Amino acid sequence: EAVRGIIDQGRHAWLQVNDGPYALDRGPLPASRTTAGTNAGVAVRIPSARAGSIDTVGDARHHGAIIEVTGPWQVSNAGDAGGAAIRAERVDVIQPGHRLDPPRSPLRTWAAVAAAGLALTLTGAAWWRRR
Repeated sequence: EAVRGIIDQGRHAWLQVNDGPYALDRGPLPASRTTAGTNAGVAVRIPSARAGSIDTVGDARHHGAIIEVTGPWQVSNAGDAGGAAIRAERVDVIQPGHRLDPPRSPLRTWAAVAAAGLALTLTGAAWWRRR
């Protein structure tokens, strides 16, 4: 899954990919509300011409495009300040990304209704005391 953002640098672009359970099975942690795996990613350098094919990057409200990158793994990449990265020669979008609907919690809904009721009661009591 392409996550967080794409940084275009002219001839090439950088992005972060994650292939853990959050990327492939569960979706972002706020949406699934269950922990699994390490949620770690790796930097990938791709040709800028392919960056536009990635429609959505993953974050708390989006499931990023599932991509397949092919290229050499570089333990120390000079373009990434010496960090490990994949220098992708090929990028294929396997599945487009999409927006996630946040899960609705009945408890949160009832808590909001109770808080609104309490606020109205206290406002009414304060208004009544002033009269």
